[in-house]
Parts: sequence; C-alpha cells; structure tokens
Amino acid sequence: MADPQLKIEIILDVICPWCYIGKRRLERALEIAPGLDPIISWKPYLLEPQMPNEGMDRQAYIESKYGKEEALGLFEALKEAGSEVGIPFAFEHIARMPNSLDAHRLIHWAEAEKCQDEVVENLFMSHFVEGGDIGDRELLGDLAAMSGLDANQIRSWLDSDQDVNTVKGSISQASGLGIKAIPTLVINRLVLLTGIEAPELLAEAFINIAESAANRA
Repeated sequence: MADPQLKIEIILDVICPWCYIGKRRLERALEIAPGLDPIISWKPYLLEPQMPNEGMDRQAYIESKYGKEEALGLFEALKEAGSEVGIPFAFEHIARMPNSLDAHRLIHWAEAEKCQDEVVENLFMSHFVEGGDIGDRELLGDLAAMSGLDANQIRSWLDSDQDVNTVKGSISQASGLGIKAIPTLVINRLVLLTGIEAPELLAEAFINIAESAANRA
C-alpha cells in the first residue's frame, strides 16, 4: 500500500507493565499488516502523578495500592501475558517505584533524533527485566547512550528544567482527550484504541484506517 497516511501516537508510561505488553502487540500487529510503514511517536502519561520526585520503596507502594494477595494475582497474570509476547518480567528485581517524569523527558528528546523506539525499549527493559531505577538520572544517561544519544548532554538537560513544562503540557493534553487508561493509541489524531488489543485486531484497524485516509486524500 503506497502512502498509507497513518500516524500512530502511543500514550504510555514506562512504569506501566501493560504498556510494555502493548508495545510488543503493536510490533506484532505491524508485522502482520506489512506495507503500512506508519509514523509512530510515543507520548507521555503519568500513571502515578503524585509519586515523590525520588520515587518510593516498591514493596510499600504495591502493598498500599493493591494489598499483598491482590498483587500476587496481578503479577502472575502480567508474567503470563508478558511471556506470550516474549517479555521476561522480573518484578522481584525492582526495588524502587520511580517517578517517571525524567524518563518522559528523555523520550521527548529522543523524538528529534529519531530513536524514540530504542529509548522506550531500553527504559522498559531496564525497569521490568533488570530492576533498574529509571528515575535515576545517571541510569537515564546510560540508557540514552545505549540508544545513540549523548549521555553527557542528556544528564545536563536532566539536571535543568529543560522541557519539563513541555512534557507536562503533553500529559495535560492526554487528560484533555479523556484518556484514563494506558496504553492508548491515537491514530491520525482522531481514532483512539486501547493498545492491549490482540495484534490481529490492531492490524485490521490500522489497515482500515489507512485505507480510509488514502481514499479521502
């Protein structure tokens, strides 16, 4: 399909395990719908907007939010869903629940360098598989370097207020769209889909939307 006119914006938080699963399902959907070649960008959402800047002990967070018994069932379900898409979740390695605002700033800067996908993947992998504290600016600099960015420049920006208001503005825009669950896909700025749909359903939706856009053009 030539010129599919498909733009997909994924609204996510990198501390959300369902968003990692959604990324894998999106990748699979694009594999089974070849030729679309959409423009993809990653947009911020704060799952825990009241999280302290320094984050908090993860076990204390989990127990206060879910309780021990409910958390056990939730994480087992997540591990099962993750294994279906090749994600080896290791929740037991995570010591701290981070504030993800700085991670979103890094994702924002990565867009200009066309390496958003690499940054998002490295953030997810660090947090959910390796147990990294992705609120830590030193670690964010390392992950930036792994993604092809200048670690020293990124750390310098993180130590300033660079683009804090820009990212917060994007988060407010997501709230203005009525988004309350993530991941959410905004397609061609009009159509909203949940990002955890089965890849086959996502692929069908992408093809239909792209064809409609091409016909209108």
